Amino acid sequence: MGWLAAIGMWLMEGSYVPQIVRLYRVKESYEISLFFPLINLAGRLLVMLYSAAVGERVLALGFLAGITLRTVFLSQTLYYRWRCRRIEYLRNNTLGL
Repeated sequence: MGWLAAIGMWLMEGSYVPQIVRLYRVKESYEISLFFPLINLAGRLLVMLYSAAVGERVLALGFLAGITLRTVFLSQTLYYRWRCRRIEYLRNNTLGL
C-alpha cells in the first residue's frame, strides 16, 4: 500500500502546479494571501523532517517536492508584488521626456 501513499502524496503536493502556471501567465499576485502558503510551507517542512527521521523516505521526498513548489509559489508572489509596485513607482516618478 506504499504506492497508494506515494500517488496520494504526489497528487496533493502537485496541486500547486496549476496555481504556479496561472500566476506566471497573469503576472499579478495581489489577490493571493501570503499567510496560507507560509504556514503550509512551515508545516510541510516539519512533517518532512519527521518523515525522514522515522525512515519514511517516500513521504519525505513527497513533502520535499511540496516544499519546493510552495517556495516557487511564494517567490513568484513576492516578485510579482514587487514588480507591480516598481512599475507604479516608475510611472509616477519618471520625467516625461
